[in-house]
Amino acid sequence: MSGERGIGAGSGLYGPLVRMVPLTAISRGPGRTRDRSMERKPRRRWGPALVAAALSFLPGLGVHAVWAEDGYDLWLRYRPLAAERVPAYRARATELVATAEQGPVLAAARSELRRGLGGLLGAPPPLSPVVTRDGAVVIGSARSSPLIARLGLDLDRLGPEGYLLRSMELEGRTTTVIAAPEDIGVLY
Repeated sequence: MSGERGIGAGSGLYGPLVRMVPLTAISRGPGRTRDRSMERKPRRRWGPALVAAALSFLPGLGVHAVWAEDGYDLWLRYRPLAAERVPAYRARATELVATAEQGPVLAAARSELRRGLGGLLGAPPPLSPVVTRDGAVVIGSARSSPLIARLGLDLDRLGPEGYLLRSMELEGRTTTVIAAPEDIGVLY
């Protein structure tokens, strides 16, 4: 039987234990044989059923706990820090320094930063056009902020959406600088 095609040959699930049966032996009745070499047995597809079953369990997994929040809070949830940690973080974000003339993107970045820090620390840092104390957070691009432009940072290598986050001394004060070549980088 070597070289013949048939069902049960090869190294399938049962390997050499299954005897090879020639295709001509499979018949549909007396004298009516059928070549099944090209037939495929219909396969059940369990993938979609398993996905549907898994998704049906999601409502019971605590998704209801976030319904009270809006989508913005769900995405950027700013829960207050533990009380013992707040003073250390508040000392690192004493004021937010941004220029008065801002485009809409930089205004959104400033607003988002104030919202986040306010949520974490209990109150947003005050706004200032210049650095007045240690712990200031300075944001801007070289195009939108004369203060950032004076720092001489190599921001162009970051690309238009890149940003730099660095602790540095400005005007005799310890600050955190968030700078980018374009305003969109500050927002990111």
